[in-house]
Amino acid sequence: MPTIGTAIENLLRANAWKATKFVSERMIVRASRRLFHKKLSNVGNLEITLTIGHPNYEERDYVRMCKKAHMHFPLRNVWLKFPPKPVPKKKGKKK
Repeated sequence: MPTIGTAIENLLRANAWKATKFVSERMIVRASRRLFHKKLSNVGNLEITLTIGHPNYEERDYVRMCKKAHMHFPLRNVWLKFPPKPVPKKKGKKK
């Protein structure tokens, strides 16, 4: 199935956390990396979880939005999500 390879390839090339390929309105292929303390691990093994099946609630909203925009399935682009950016720490007041 070439969509599995597409999802994994885009996940690794973009250094993303999650890559979702929409095969149809009711079928997705999702590849996701494991986060360690809200960061991607650059050391050691690389764990990728592959999910094939129905879209979740957030992906269903995306499908509705694509249908309103008259996009045809399967979608060419892969939906990427990146890890959250760290919140800068506040500096204390000097006395």
